[in-house]
Parts: sequence; structure tokens; C-alpha cells
Amino acid sequence: MEFEKLLEQVKNMTHQAVIEDIKFANFRAFSDYQLYAVNTAIYPNQGNTEGLLYTVLGLNGESGEVAEYVKKALRDDDGKVSDERREKLFYELGDILWYVANTCEELEIDIEDVARANLLKLYDRKEREVLQGEGDTR
Repeated sequence: MEFEKLLEQVKNMTHQAVIEDIKFANFRAFSDYQLYAVNTAIYPNQGNTEGLLYTVLGLNGESGEVAEYVKKALRDDDGKVSDERREKLFYELGDILWYVANTCEELEIDIEDVARANLLKLYDRKEREVLQGEGDTR
């Protein structure tokens, strides 16, 4: 599969090469997704604090559904994720992505910037060997 090949390439890159890739990578697909997701958004009070609250509560709810499916895999199937459950998780993760995109819109943030900043933060932590632990400022 193409993803596995790309993942192996990234694993073999130097830290600096990965950082440069992230800085200049085209994350346009995220921004495009945000544009399309916003076009399907029908909820009250868009563009103010209540609209933000709506998207954040939705994000929390969908995340809870993902957790519930994984919990049931642990309880009912010895931790194995069945094909049926994997499909349900697939769609719930899509719902999470929708709520993230619309939360970004409510905050007037481009999801592309969020994705890039997150990867840069994580690779910085990896380089400093502080991926594990607690706190946003480690």
C-alpha cells in the first residue's frame, strides 16, 4: 500500500528533513475539507460563542462514540476490532473530523495551520525526547 511506503520513507528521514517537509508541505487538502465541511454545517448561532459551543460539544460526543466502540472491542472481543466495528469507527472518525473543521471555522482558524503546527510541535518534542510526559510546554 502506498501509505506504508510513505510512512517508511518518513521514518528514515532526518529530523531536520522532516521539519522542512512539514513546513513546506501542501496541507491544502485539510483546508479544502474545511471549506466543504462548513458548507454542510447547519446548527444554531454560527459565528458566535454558542456556535463554538455547539461544535465543541459535538466533537466531545463523537469522540465518546469512538471510545465506546473501542471499549466494546475490549469487553466483547478480547480487544480485537472486528471489520464491522472498524467500519463504524471509520465513520465516527469522519464525524470527528467534521467537528474539528467546523470548530476551526468558528475560531477563524485554518485547519491546515492546526495540522502543520501540531506536527511541528510533536517533532520538536521527539527531537528533544519529551514525547512522553505531561504538559503542553514540555
